[in-house]
Amino acid sequence: MGSLTATRRAGASVPSRLFRVAHASFPCRFDLTSRRRACIYPNVGFQIQLCLFEKLGRDIDAVDAVVADGAFDISGEIAVSIRKTLENAEEQLENMFDDESLADDAQRWTDFGYFVQNCREYLGHVDVGLPLDLLNMAEDVARKLQNLDQVFDGEGVATAGRVGRVLAVWHELQAGMARSVDALPRVDAGYASALDRDLETSSAKRRKTG
Repeated sequence: MGSLTATRRAGASVPSRLFRVAHASFPCRFDLTSRRRACIYPNVGFQIQLCLFEKLGRDIDAVDAVVADGAFDISGEIAVSIRKTLENAEEQLENMFDDESLADDAQRWTDFGYFVQNCREYLGHVDVGLPLDLLNMAEDVARKLQNLDQVFDGEGVATAGRVGRVLAVWHELQAGMARSVDALPRVDAGYASALDRDLETSSAKRRKTG
């Protein structure tokens, strides 16, 4: 376990180091790293924070100002990221009924699986206050993925089924924490990602008035 943890930490540092020294976006650096080592998948929260750092021109003072102003909420950002991923999975499922060749496309489900496994490992036992409707959505997607082999055959279907089982486990863990008497308050389901908004930071205001 110790060596596995060390590998994950070392792997997570690779895209962040490339990000600091290369003039390219985090998604580009992450894609390059993943193509060389597919097992590298930094936890979702870390990826989101790197994206915020990039959005604000790699200005750590600007990041601190946005966080201090309450414009960036990591639990809300994680919820948005999970919701977008589940929506993409549902779209992939719907497309399969129009194009049955997708039943043999395992890569899309493998990529989705990395995300789901990441959530299972890093958020499996951590309550981040995910909205109840999002947990219901995760349960529904997990069920659809596990039942996909009743309609289609193919390598992609088999991979989707495995991903669905992992997603179901993660959902049960999160749902259990949400039902707990000491559960955290739920994230506002209407939270809009700071990565999709214009952020007027305190440091930017000071530069304008300086």
